[in-house]
Amino acid sequence: MTCVQAPAASAATFTAELVARNSRRCVSVDRASTANRAGIIQYDRVGGTNQYFRLG
Repeated sequence: MTCVQAPAASAATFTAELVARNSRRCVSVDRASTANRAGIIQYDRVGGTNQYFRLG
């Protein structure tokens, strides 16, 4: 996996996409769910909010 920096909401927050090296697909939260235990899948890179993760 590689980490691609995305625009952050604030300087204290780092937002990133996680991209698989071989498939070039992003880690995505299945169906953009906000529920606990939501499924995590690899999906084409479309820039949806379910493909960005906040670190920090």
